[in-house]
Amino acid sequence: MTWVRAGTSALVLGAGAFVLGLCVSVLLGYPLEQSENGDIADASALVVFPLLLSAGFLTGLLLLWAGARGAFAAGDLTIWRKRQRGSLAACVIGGVAALFVVVAAGRPWTGLSPDARIVGLQLLVFASLLAFMIMVLLSAEGNGR
Repeated sequence: MTWVRAGTSALVLGAGAFVLGLCVSVLLGYPLEQSENGDIADASALVVFPLLLSAGFLTGLLLLWAGARGAFAAGDLTIWRKRQRGSLAACVIGGVAALFVVVAAGRPWTGLSPDARIVGLQLLVFASLLAFMIMVLLSAEGNGR
């Protein structure tokens, strides 16, 4: 089962790189939604948008951290299980941020366009599937299978 733990850690590591790449892409190419005058529609968007990006960067960094630490501990089950809890925390943070994007996209106080809802749905599904896969593997490993 060492190769399964190493493969899962590689998947978590790749997921972290994907989320960080997405955050950098959003940061560089996705300006805040602006009003007709060119001003930001609501000043609170200057707070909400950076908080969402910060949650995304935190998710990506936690996934990278958990994936790298898990890859180094793939040979020892107990250490690997402890290190993958960070990836579950990252999935929760990313899932909450993505759910917020889905619910609040299109409202002027967020600074997010309605198109951001699609990215939020994709990230919500991605975080949910990754968390489910990790939880299934952790429970299977705990039963001695």
